[in-house]
Amino acid sequence: MDTVRYLPTINSAADIDALPNRLKTEEPLLVGEYGSLNPLAFATAIRNVNSGKKFYELILRNKNRELVESSICTAAAVGFDGVVIASGAFNKSDTMGKPVYDLDQAQALLLAISLRRTGKIPSGFALGVRSAGGNGAVRERNSFYLREGADFILITGSANTGAAAPTDSADKIGTISEL
Repeated sequence: MDTVRYLPTINSAADIDALPNRLKTEEPLLVGEYGSLNPLAFATAIRNVNSGKKFYELILRNKNRELVESSICTAAAVGFDGVVIASGAFNKSDTMGKPVYDLDQAQALLLAISLRRTGKIPSGFALGVRSAGGNGAVRERNSFYLREGADFILITGSANTGAAAPTDSADKIGTISEL
């Protein structure tokens, strides 16, 4: 896996319209859920942007199990090539409630694998996990994800992918480069 370009937010249709100027024709694209508009609503427009693979970033924060399952199935149904499971930002302001996590990344990955195994999503629908860069515990966690069935791991920016990768799986580790 190589570098995947990342659009963290969609706040208007203009954000999609601007993509051809910011993205090479064949580059893979990861579309995040941080904006005010859900990328699933723009799936057709996103698919028409370029010829590279399109991934939906599923942020687990404040989603229950049913919404996670629905989001994965919907992403597959509307034409995304795969999903990248992310925990989401942990920060909160004083006026916010505590973020809720019904499933962690490992549990969400196992749910997605079960959806693929039972045919609720296509067998070719890619399952990825967003991970931190680093050594030790990160490498062990990434090994677990890959051993359990993740197709790839994406880490942010210029982090050392070798440090985050199990020795035999470096080709399944990619980086995220924000647009």
